[in-house]
Amino acid sequence: MQDVIDVVRDVVGPGLGVDIGPDTPLLSTGIVDSLAVAELIERLNRVGARQLGVEDLGVDNADTPAQLLDLISP
Repeated sequence: MQDVIDVVRDVVGPGLGVDIGPDTPLLSTGIVDSLAVAELIERLNRVGARQLGVEDLGVDNADTPAQLLDLISP
């Protein structure tokens, strides 16, 4: 889980001022915007067992770090 949270923090940058936890909504709140999605996917593909594409991420299934972990886990 910490790997996914670290990836999200790296993508959004330290200046955000939001504590990222397992259940922090990312897409629905704009913490991760459409411009950052491609970078997020690239970095998650480096740490995950399953490779993701843009079509795999949506507010319903990839809004939180916990959901992202589920997506990249075997």
